[in-house]
Amino acid sequence: MLDLGLTVEQRQSLAPLTSHFAEPGWDMAFPDEPLGSTHVAKHGYKAMTARPFLPRYFPGYDIYIWIDADAWIQDWEAIDCLERAASWGEIAIVPEMDRAYRSSYDYGRNRRWMRDSYQRFFGEEAARKFRHMPVLNSGVFALHRDAPHWQAWATDFQAGLLRQPDLTVEQTALNYTLYSRRLPHHFLPARFNWLVNKAAPKFDLTRKLFTEPFLPHQPLGIVHLSGKAKDIQHMVWTTDSSGRIGTRLKYNPARRQPTYRFVAALTASAGA
Repeated sequence: MLDLGLTVEQRQSLAPLTSHFAEPGWDMAFPDEPLGSTHVAKHGYKAMTARPFLPRYFPGYDIYIWIDADAWIQDWEAIDCLERAASWGEIAIVPEMDRAYRSSYDYGRNRRWMRDSYQRFFGEEAARKFRHMPVLNSGVFALHRDAPHWQAWATDFQAGLLRQPDLTVEQTALNYTLYSRRLPHHFLPARFNWLVNKAAPKFDLTRKLFTEPFLPHQPLGIVHLSGKAKDIQHMVWTTDSSGRIGTRLKYNPARRQPTYRFVAALTASAGA
């Protein structure tokens, strides 16, 4: 676990859940400030700048799987696939693409945002080349300790950060690294990093699992409360369309029990 300012009490309570705490420094130089200086950026931004250096902070492992703190594992198949792909020397990562995602039908707004990001951090040529490429979400990925991606990502991250310090440079740099350097990659399906702010899942009352919104309703492997999704209650349809459930989508083992409050039932008139 990356310790970005835990209290003694918090560290003690989390100790049974982790074998290794690490307190990252500033691994990147910022404009007009030398590497290692006390930067004015929020302390939590070290969680971003530390990512290309995970093998250094947590030595002794073959495969490193990163999962953002606002994501949780529902189906272990996601972890199995992440580990297998990374063991082949490829980065296992999930493109922000799915038939249910609203960004697939936003008339190119998401692509224009990504073009702007490339332009700000890596220049006009990068924006022109990669603006139409799928966005690769850095909230979930896996890499082998010896993969060349780590150093390449750190190099491009640093270059983009010096050009313009901004929170989004971390993910944009990873996209730029993979596309411009053509490094080995293995793209996994959206259900292994489901972005809730792009499409709400459905819930299977029989299996007690969140699923893809459309048939065949495969279970989600990792539920990612991206964007503002972590702060609100969601109205989630059941897979049989018998009703909706009002729930926050954070991890909750109680969901395994059939104690749901239906807030809307589908009737013939409502369906019409």
